[in-house]
Amino acid sequence: PDWIWLQVQDTGVLLDSTLQRIRAALPTTVITHWTGDARPVVSPYLRSISRVADLTLISSVGQIPIYGLCAKAVRYLQIGLDWEEDVMGVPAWEPPFQVPDVVFCGGYYPSSFPQGTGERMGAVRALIEADIDVGVVGSGWPKSIHTIGQCTVKQQHHVWRRAKVA
Repeated sequence: PDWIWLQVQDTGVLLDSTLQRIRAALPTTVITHWTGDARPVVSPYLRSISRVADLTLISSVGQIPIYGLCAKAVRYLQIGLDWEEDVMGVPAWEPPFQVPDVVFCGGYYPSSFPQGTGERMGAVRALIEADIDVGVVGSGWPKSIHTIGQCTVKQQHHVWRRAKVA
């Protein structure tokens, strides 16, 4: 093959030594690894895979620096999308809340994902203090941040397209 695409996550199911044997047998084959595992540190297992893969693709730009310490190369790649649901909005969904001019869709997870949590809170508070028409859609936020509602990942499209800024 010209290209081997991996998505092993933090499973330990595929050893870096296996990838090294593949590399030796197929020296011109490009090996990439994608992960959506957004944690504040890179596990020893994912470090070992990232060291062997030609390119590590991650779904969080905030993790580029930490993967850059162990990966040959690292780039952002959005989690895959479904054309019908994510782009066309089929099936249709009407948010049960008024969507403001500026909307932030996302959860607040200070204990699970402390990295970036302060930036999320700071951005939302700065918009509120600037008297911007902003709303937060998500769960886990402290009571000091009023959330306007919740939606699933597949429903975010319907919220975003009703806002001026998302």
